[in-house]
Amino acid sequence: MQLEFGTKVARMGSWREAAFRFERAIAAEESNARAWNNLGVARENLGELDGAKEAYERAMALAPDERRIRLNYDRFLENYRNRPAPRDPAADADDGPEPAPASPENR
Repeated sequence: MQLEFGTKVARMGSWREAAFRFERAIAAEESNARAWNNLGVARENLGELDGAKEAYERAMALAPDERRIRLNYDRFLENYRNRPAPRDPAADADDGPEPAPASPENR
């Protein structure tokens, strides 16, 4: 029941609620590969990439031959590995105004 409701709210874009429902489904049946996979999808959509990776890996461990889980995991890994490096907040610090560009006559 939690899994089906989670899937329904995920389709409506309610990823936080979906993740909660998938977590409840897992609590009831920890070996449910589909629930782990769906939790991975929800966490990925919430931007919780490390948590998504853990959930996908758990789903893969439980059902390594399940096509949909493999496709989701492979797609996720492709995006996960190619994500931009986190920005350094210190690089964004305001050190004062930018110097004025040189005028053409000063070049």
